[in-house]
Amino acid sequence: MIHVVVECEYDAPFDKKAWYAADLRLLPCLEAHGATWIRSQVSLDGRRTICEFEAPDADSVRTAYRKTAVAFKRVWVSEVLDPSQDLDAWIEKPHSEVNVAEQIHTS
Repeated sequence: MIHVVVECEYDAPFDKKAWYAADLRLLPCLEAHGATWIRSQVSLDGRRTICEFEAPDADSVRTAYRKTAVAFKRVWVSEVLDPSQDLDAWIEKPHSEVNVAEQIHTS
């Protein structure tokens, strides 16, 4: 499984009830594609969200969003860093060879 990030942008602050309803449609579809929602971050002004998933690949998440008509700006594969990791070892490791066309794709 890999870590997948979905970015969304809204012209106006999004409606929280509509966003929740979209999540209720999206989550079972994500599960059917082998993806699991980890967390979401929502900007204080309600104009941007970042959602994080564990999934087999970025296309699984992208497909679930499209099948449920949930709009997104970008879907990309990420590497998670946190303070518990050996960042000295991480900086010596080359970046992944993931194809950029697969990694970042807009709706």
